[in-house]
Amino acid sequence: MWTGYRRQRRRIAVTMGLTGFAVLIGLVGRSGLLDRLASFFPGPFLLSHLQAGVAVMVIAFLAMAIVLRYAPAQRQQCEVLSGATVAFEGVNFALNLAGMPFSSPLLAVCTFVLIALAIDRVAYGQTFDWVGIWRPLSSSYSFEVQATPHAAWNAILPRPDTVGTHWIGALTDVTPTREADVFIARYRLGDGTILQKTLTTLTEEHPVHMRYHFEPEADDDDARYGSGFYEVWLDPVDETTTQVTLSCEYTALRARTALLLWLDDWLGSEADAIQAYIEHRPDRSLHTLLWGDVLRQA
Repeated sequence: MWTGYRRQRRRIAVTMGLTGFAVLIGLVGRSGLLDRLASFFPGPFLLSHLQAGVAVMVIAFLAMAIVLRYAPAQRQQCEVLSGATVAFEGVNFALNLAGMPFSSPLLAVCTFVLIALAIDRVAYGQTFDWVGIWRPLSSSYSFEVQATPHAAWNAILPRPDTVGTHWIGALTDVTPTREADVFIARYRLGDGTILQKTLTTLTEEHPVHMRYHFEPEADDDDARYGSGFYEVWLDPVDETTTQVTLSCEYTALRARTALLLWLDDWLGSEADAIQAYIEHRPDRSLHTLLWGDVLRQA
């Protein structure tokens, strides 16, 4: 269970950091959400507001833990809502300084909702795709697995002869093309949607090393499945143990997609899912949770 949270360490740090900053604004501004919560705690101003601040941090952490565990598809709302809290506290502070506080709690709630929606659209929506901000993203990760290099190869590499043993059950087929080193891989994404990728083998030393270039078919949505390079090294440690090293480099992603993958520690999560799949043990990684939803819809 803790592995999934460890992979979300960046998201947790960002969310808790933003929440802490919102609490600080509330302490300085002596208004807003923190001021209202402080009324439920006894003691002088500073003590009651510190208690309220601790309560906000605890509530934020517990809410985030629940979302990451039971609603991973909504995980980006953790940083969105914490960012909205910071912005709302800032707006509330400025209005109070100007002598124009919110006239009613309903207006304050509506303002918070609008701020959250705006942040979500800016950070993860398509509103500003026309700006054309693209970012590269790369990562590498090593782990040991209880399997031979051949077994690990069959589980990790998408090839025509490994479709049935591939760790992503959504891989439906890998088809050769007229070029000996080029294949077409298809993944079912649920609701009848198929993701097609062109895989161009750059280096292949079965069963110890492969590097290939992947290129998805044109995606009218937002090209979120970017192109790049994937590399796998399989080094035997002993007769039953193999050290696996994964390396993935996206050459260009939408900034919002790059942010989401970075916060996810996506390759580390993928490594956890691969290791659990090969060793036939339970896995709560983000990849497994999300692909499980995909396969249930397919």
